Amino acid sequence: MLSARGFAVAWITLDRFGQRASYEPTSPSDPVFHLRRVGGGAGHLWRLFRTRAEAATYMGEAYGRDSEGAEWARALAVGDLEELLKRYAERA
Repeated sequence: MLSARGFAVAWITLDRFGQRASYEPTSPSDPVFHLRRVGGGAGHLWRLFRTRAEAATYMGEAYGRDSEGAEWARALAVGDLEELLKRYAERA
């Protein structure tokens, strides 16, 4: 996540209607990716976010403006990775 300059991810395996989402990433930098537990069955679909605005827009469009996901995105404590590091990273 850090190498992609992201600071938040959302589980998007199911769409707003409860149907399993499908997606084929097009490159290593694609913000949507599959992740499966070691020895686990089905993989899960995740969406990486690089800014709070990106997260709020995506979650509002994908799950509805009044959804729990859109509310989560709008309430993220920081706006991007740089702000996260500035606020919480330990300085040596």
